[in-house]
Amino acid sequence: MAINVSQWPTTGNRTLLDIKTLNPQQLFNAHKSRVVADGGVILNEASLLDEITFLVNNGMWQYLTFYASAEWGIKYDTNGISVIKLYGLGPTDFIAYDTGGTNNRPVTVDNSVTPPKLKVWVWDGGTLLRAEKLVTAQYSKNNPYLFCAIMDDTESSDTVGMAISASRTTHPNALAFITVERATGKNPPTDIGFRHVAAKVAPVSSASDRVEYIRTPYARNITNAMLIDPAAGKMLSYENGTLVNTATSSTGTLVDSTTEPMQFNIGIPDNNVSTWNVGYKANGGITRLRCLSYATQAQAELISKRS
Repeated sequence: MAINVSQWPTTGNRTLLDIKTLNPQQLFNAHKSRVVADGGVILNEASLLDEITFLVNNGMWQYLTFYASAEWGIKYDTNGISVIKLYGLGPTDFIAYDTGGTNNRPVTVDNSVTPPKLKVWVWDGGTLLRAEKLVTAQYSKNNPYLFCAIMDDTESSDTVGMAISASRTTHPNALAFITVERATGKNPPTDIGFRHVAAKVAPVSSASDRVEYIRTPYARNITNAMLIDPAAGKMLSYENGTLVNTATSSTGTLVDSTTEPMQFNIGIPDNNVSTWNVGYKANGGITRLRCLSYATQAQAELISKRS
């Protein structure tokens, strides 16, 4: 049993617990019971228990925001193929969102890769995943928060990749996002292993309103994390346990995300819902999503090397 000195209660999807003494097996059992009771399945129980144990042992459990993987809980449609829900370990699950348009492409599981990934393809229609609840991405105004996604670009000959994004409901442009993109159909072509982006101001109206780091060349499923420190005006990018870049805001700060809960999307780097049903939008896969409302640099290093 791991000991945690924080007095904060858990919230959202998780049962209220005394987290001074967190038991990974109890947390696993509670999550599994919730998933099964809702008609979902856990694809890899050993992986789920290992992840929960890692979070508890490293003091991260109480800071979970957007945290999920196909292995840790999904729900199929009645056809047994389309994924209609991705269960989160934090305060929100993720539900399939049909963008409309000409093409009806569901979210599916690709079991041909290890670990399995969720495939999202939006082109003149299709389906992505959206957080079921709005969640505050940053716990404390004076402390950093963390986003991490392990993703791949499914098709290199098109003009899009795969993204996660967090936006306020009052404006479609994201305040933080991660993308991967290998797109030979673009001019010029892109070859991005991952791209970290955080906003200097809100709302964002142009590229100059953000800081970014682009990792090249492309490779699938690069382990990474971005630590956003709004008060210090810095975005720290990590790869495989190493700090690889520090982007500094020209304004001296980044957007404070404690003031308004965020809409989180898996697949597309914005919240411009009315435009999602036309054109190329997303074509890729996600194997791990790990976001924390608070994290230290040491914790960011740990997350960024976790496969």
